[in-house]
Amino acid sequence: MKKIQKKHIALSLLIVLVGTLFLWYIDRPDRHNYINDRPLIAITIDNISDYFKPNTKINTLEPEQLVEIEGRIKEINTLNGRHTILLKGTLDQSPYIICDMQKGQEKELELLIENDTIRVKGVFKGFLKDAVFLHCIVTHQNLHE
Repeated sequence: MKKIQKKHIALSLLIVLVGTLFLWYIDRPDRHNYINDRPLIAITIDNISDYFKPNTKINTLEPEQLVEIEGRIKEINTLNGRHTILLKGTLDQSPYIICDMQKGQEKELELLIENDTIRVKGVFKGFLKDAVFLHCIVTHQNLHE
């Protein structure tokens, strides 16, 4: 009887472990498709600095918020299988936006060139000199203006 109980316990633990790993794999942020998710705010690069003013609770961006942002492409990079778009504003003092693209955006990126105006939606991660957004998708593009 003890052998049967040990087998049941081992089988139960295995099922729990496999279930936990499955849920972890499904719930990863890079597996989430943000196409149908509504962004918290939509902004342009030229007014992004308004969202980082000290001591104000109005218009502040917090990490992990979904944001849609519009700007012109300064550069498109592909390194180690990751695609990154660097966006710039129309004003000289505007910060840059670093958009780490979500997998599956390759077709949209093939159509883009420098100075195209695009709108991307992504998860805000932080701001130092430039703002960083992860898991970005292209939501609108004005090609070759």
